[in-house]
Amino acid sequence: MNYCFDSICGGDIVSEEGTLQSPNYPEDYRPNKECIWKIIVPEKYQVALKFSSFEIESHDNCVYDYLEIRDGHSLSNSPILGKFCGHRIPNDIRSTSNKLLIKFVSDSSVQKAGFSANFIKEFDECSSGNHGCDHICVNTLGGYRCECRIGYELHSDGKKCENACGGLIELFNGTLVSPSFPDLYPPNKNCI
Repeated sequence: MNYCFDSICGGDIVSEEGTLQSPNYPEDYRPNKECIWKIIVPEKYQVALKFSSFEIESHDNCVYDYLEIRDGHSLSNSPILGKFCGHRIPNDIRSTSNKLLIKFVSDSSVQKAGFSANFIKEFDECSSGNHGCDHICVNTLGGYRCECRIGYELHSDGKKCENACGGLIELFNGTLVSPSFPDLYPPNKNCI
């Protein structure tokens, strides 16, 4: 179930997922606001935050209106994961624990449309070692993907790595096989 926390300016949120919005979103946010949300997901998970909309008064140092995100619940001791303003949507954000603090501040002058973001409980599948990737496991929001080191390509199964196809062969004899043989070859290959 997805909960929306848009009408409340701050508070403690204990939920596995939800939508967080600036006050009055999608209309312009109100002046002179300070909202602090403290998100808590279950133990052994992280909080992942993905923005779908973002427009806060722009300034080089974000001193007027801003959104500040901290890794934990302390305004003084939790590391800052980012301080944002302007119209560029921030990259996905992930806490290192099950707690995330989001602080929104507006001053008395310019107001904009604000922000909308979804949060979910996130698990780092790459940390368990059960992911099955041959070379590199990259954790993504809601899952993971496998990547290969230079000179290798990802097999069509999305987990194994194999030598890149094509190249210069200077042998008297040998065997050529299509990529991923005897399995199905992957799409969009051009081996020479």
